[in-house]
Amino acid sequence: MKNALALSYTVAAGMSAARIVVTVVVDTTQAVAANRVRLFINGTQVATASAAPALNATLAVAANDEFAVGNRDTGARGFQGSMYYLGVYNDALSDADVAANATQLLSDDDRPDTTKPEVTLTSNSGFV
Repeated sequence: MKNALALSYTVAAGMSAARIVVTVVVDTTQAVAANRVRLFINGTQVATASAAPALNATLAVAANDEFAVGNRDTGARGFQGSMYYLGVYNDALSDADVAANATQLLSDDDRPDTTKPEVTLTSNSGFV
């Protein structure tokens, strides 16, 4: 397996039923290895990966490569819950970008508006 990155984090009691924004930032340009893979919960950094890619490494994904999110590549640990958004970026997000995205997703999850519109019918002269 190549490009394997693994992070785990136990969600605090009471948060499991809430909307949670999870962000993983991979930035191989960081001089300190611990800063190359960082995990954020709701815009706040909570963990780093114990193993990181090499400095300035390229994380290549070929046409036939598998990309697993919320599970291991073997399928041995299935994700239990709901996942509504997944974003993959070409560039590492800054801390400010992560915080802004989390704030937006926590305040507005793009659900369709289910409010019934108010409809008023009026007669128009000349039409029956």
